[in-house]
Amino acid sequence: MGDKIKMNNSKEKDVEFTSVIKPKVDYAFKQMMNNRVALRNFLSAVLRMNEESITDIVYIDTHTLKEHDSDKYIIMDVRITVDNIYEIDVEMQVRNFVYWTDRVLFYTCKMLTGQMKKSDDYNKFKKCINISILDYNIFDDKKYKNFYSSYHISEDKDNRIFSDLLEFHVIELKKIPEDSINSLENDKLLDWARFLNSESKEEMEMLSKQNSGIKAAYDELETLYDDDEKRAIYEAREKAMMDYRVQQRAAREEGIKEGIEKAMIDSRVQQKAAREEGIKEGKKEGIKEGKLEGIQEGIRKEKLENARKMLLNGADIEFIMKITDLTREEILNLNKI
Repeated sequence: MGDKIKMNNSKEKDVEFTSVIKPKVDYAFKQMMNNRVALRNFLSAVLRMNEESITDIVYIDTHTLKEHDSDKYIIMDVRITVDNIYEIDVEMQVRNFVYWTDRVLFYTCKMLTGQMKKSDDYNKFKKCINISILDYNIFDDKKYKNFYSSYHISEDKDNRIFSDLLEFHVIELKKIPEDSINSLENDKLLDWARFLNSESKEEMEMLSKQNSGIKAAYDELETLYDDDEKRAIYEAREKAMMDYRVQQRAAREEGIKEGIEKAMIDSRVQQKAAREEGIKEGKKEGIKEGKLEGIQEGIRKEKLENARKMLLNGADIEFIMKITDLTREEILNLNKI
């Protein structure tokens, strides 16, 4: 891949595009995963399976499975069956939104129930696995530092498996260790995560020399770059993603500004009401503790209500945490009320 390419628009002005095909761009990601050598190697890294045991891969057309237009520039699925035993959905997602875990659970369960035909028995189910590659942190990076995590349905105390029909794997690219670039650790999954997160031609070439599956994926990127039609599609997708981010940021900032102004007004009113209610309750109980607990409970309710309003106005969770002093878990739990 060269350093830069130039294209002329209708006004004959030169427009420069970066020559580094980024694996995170949905179109490039799907092109790579359509290569069976790359996909087989990636699956073996995530699922900790021997590559040789993954023999039969059948692709499922996900274009017919989309139900929301909003997925257009956000998510790119690679849906496959493996050895007629597993049904796997691999998705690259660049947009952070609050309901991500609910969405993944819904579509993975739908993938399971969609296998059942009218005359089938329950023992015909294939195991459904979701592999999500996220260009953001879904879990608190201070509390949960690992870039990779996996989830199963198991008993709370002794961890015995309730059912192995559902399985979830999450790769958070923002949590890749900073020192991993110069690390001698031979971890195939870490190498894949670094490759998918890379925007450096040199780093991608280095990683491709260490792993045959990454080499196959990198070759697909080079093929994409050398194909004028595919490169044009890639650039359009990259531009659409950038435009989407800019529009979302502008809408979020405007919503946050309006939300903060309203929240500040509501906060003053609700704090006054909370204090009065707490004092009233404290007097009614005739004890100092009752008064204090009433005030604290009122203030907490006010914080939760403000957080809920800011969420609805598009505020980021980190911002809400700073304003309200609530924890990430408390804010996320508002979505379940």
